[in-house]
Amino acid sequence: MEGPAPADVGWLNAGGRVVVRGDVGDTAGHCAASGVIYVGGRAGARAGSLMKHDPMYDEPSLWVLQNVGSFSFEFMGGGRAVVCGLGCDKMASVLGERPCVGMVGGIVYFRGQVSSLPAEVCVKALETDDIAWLESGLEDFLAAVDKQEACSLLADWSMWHKIVPEIGDEEHPDTVEDITAFRRKTWISGGIFGDVIEDNFQVSGLVACGDLRLREPVWQQGMQCSPQGRSCRDCGQCLKACPERAIARVHDDVGGYGYISDGARCIGCGICAAICPLGVWQMHVHLAEP
Repeated sequence: MEGPAPADVGWLNAGGRVVVRGDVGDTAGHCAASGVIYVGGRAGARAGSLMKHDPMYDEPSLWVLQNVGSFSFEFMGGGRAVVCGLGCDKMASVLGERPCVGMVGGIVYFRGQVSSLPAEVCVKALETDDIAWLESGLEDFLAAVDKQEACSLLADWSMWHKIVPEIGDEEHPDTVEDITAFRRKTWISGGIFGDVIEDNFQVSGLVACGDLRLREPVWQQGMQCSPQGRSCRDCGQCLKACPERAIARVHDDVGGYGYISDGARCIGCGICAAICPLGVWQMHVHLAEP
């Protein structure tokens, strides 16, 4: 699109390449699951909110040449966003107010100032693989929005930082409260329809483990990692993030280690694959035993 665009550009994007050579309205890239969105100006409020990554497909990305509005990237679960901050040097925050609230996955790259961030995220310097990814996409982005002259300025990676979810060191509790108990004790009393319908608190068992799973995680390196050389960083993020405590770290007889998934617990949600910084976990179609 030449010139500005209204709200919801790239909403639910599932693989398209969307180019806007101008500003866009609110919720650009909302719920995007794959594909790329290029914005050659500013994006409104809640840009990139609820972006996610299904490990079966390429991760989504949202590139914005200038800045985004408030509540940007809230509840982000995956993918990558790039806010270049071009011409925004005097702005108090290129991400608006209250950015990244509820962010649990993905990466937000930004250049410029950012206001206060929630406790669940942290700001880090770029690493080698971050720079390689940005370099691989910057030229195409600037060509698409017809701003090639900004390449040398934006390619100064010392001016960039990234925002990622904060992964704590706490262990899973020995017991996990079931959803019915959680609803009775913690959820908003009455619910949004509490005045018109009575809740019987029955829970449908739609999430399956074992042979009923649709997908299963596979740790690609087997037991070949050793302290002398490995591509897995042994960061343990998959171990900490698994909601079913299905992942375990194991050792072999020669000092190597590996990660395995317990099929009796695993529900095939893909969080381990989505959160792995190096893509060592991959999601495969689960084939039940005959």
